[in-house]
Amino acid sequence: MIVSFTAFTLYYICFVTAFTLRPIGFSTEMLTEGWINRYSEPFPGRYGKNSTLQQVKPVINATSRGLVEWSEPLSQCHLRNYWDPDIPFANSYIRLVFELFVVIGICVQVFLDFRDIKRIGRKKWWNVLTAFPAKITFKLTYFLVLAMIPTRLACDLSPVLLVVDNVLITVTMIFTTVHYLYYCRVIRFVGPFVLMVYTIIATDIFRFMLIYGIFLMGFSQSFSLIFLSCEREANVIKKLITDQSEASEGSDNKFNLTRQISAYDTAIVKNAEVFENVMQSPIEAFVRTFILTIGEFTVLYRNLALCPANTMVWIGKVVFILFELFVSIMQFNMLIAMMTRTYETIFQTQLEYKRQRAQVILMLELSLSPKERHQYLLKYSRPTGTNKKTRSLVVSKKSAFSRDSKKGQKVLEEKMKKMIEEKKAVLKRKMKDMEIKEGIRPVTGYSRTPRPHTQYMNRGAGGGANGVQNGNGAAH
Repeated sequence: MIVSFTAFTLYYICFVTAFTLRPIGFSTEMLTEGWINRYSEPFPGRYGKNSTLQQVKPVINATSRGLVEWSEPLSQCHLRNYWDPDIPFANSYIRLVFELFVVIGICVQVFLDFRDIKRIGRKKWWNVLTAFPAKITFKLTYFLVLAMIPTRLACDLSPVLLVVDNVLITVTMIFTTVHYLYYCRVIRFVGPFVLMVYTIIATDIFRFMLIYGIFLMGFSQSFSLIFLSCEREANVIKKLITDQSEASEGSDNKFNLTRQISAYDTAIVKNAEVFENVMQSPIEAFVRTFILTIGEFTVLYRNLALCPANTMVWIGKVVFILFELFVSIMQFNMLIAMMTRTYETIFQTQLEYKRQRAQVILMLELSLSPKERHQYLLKYSRPTGTNKKTRSLVVSKKSAFSRDSKKGQKVLEEKMKKMIEEKKAVLKRKMKDMEIKEGIRPVTGYSRTPRPHTQYMNRGAGGGANGVQNGNGAAH
């Protein structure tokens, strides 16, 4: 375990170093098309290379070429051009060395995984791996790192590949860091909490999201329709105001428009002028409703109050109250209750970290040969019961009852009886072995020849003769 942890730490140091040495300024320059240069400085003015140039293009101060107009080839392939003189030495050649270490480490790990799969079988290897989510995410980084190689080599094809490379390295960084949870499971004061996180995500949050997604989808589309109706009414009033301002003075058209606007309340006209639809599309409505569940409802409720359609205002308020009751209050408290139950169930188990340690050891043993595995087994385990061949790690669980109760005393008595029976069996076996060694008791079982042991027969015959002589003496 220590060897595995040390090897991963060295790999992680190389990975983080290669990540931090990436020339981020060149990526910013590429995304902003030169308006924020590689030195994180915004372009100061609207001018080109010289005063006669009419095109509005930023100028980049390239160290090797001086002032040049920005173009995509200047920063599109900066991650691949390690030999570019404009890139600092640490961000080019030193980064190349650490990236090579990372690729070599990935290749070695892939080779070891293929060897383990060949040794124990693909199905068994996957069944063991599924017990460690952090291990699965770490193994996904193998493919992400290897996918960066063709992406970086083909950077000349499109600037989008630079974005893809940045996304891959960001996801890889997160998944690689999460792998430390795999080793935290063996620590006494951290291991149970790691298991709690896994269990809560896999069971409680998954079930909650199934129910929450149904409510979220329904309420989000309801809010979308309400705001769409408000937007239509606001557009009608805005159009009347625009047409009124454009109409000529004293015309019948302006008189009719003024009369139509006067039919609305003054507050409704003012609200229509400042109303904004914060749910322009169903996807935006879905996101906005999700933000609403975490308590950020100021924007939505303020724009709902500015809706020029009074009917939609009241409908929207009713939907808002129902959403807060059935989602923000009821379902989130239900999620808290489920997570609390999971936490208490795991917390009641004493020495849970030992069970986690045993699982990590079993995972690490997959990369060992059977002979090495047996040697390590003898080191970290101990015999259980009277059978010396049965070895295990003992995990104690907290009893759900007290020792002073009748149920607790009954369980303790049963345990004591079982221990006494085991000790009697061990003592009986030792006495039997001792009698066989001293010759007092004949050896039972199968021997190589069916011939009986004559030493016991002679002893019996001698004893019988002595008895006859003693009897004759008594008769005389």
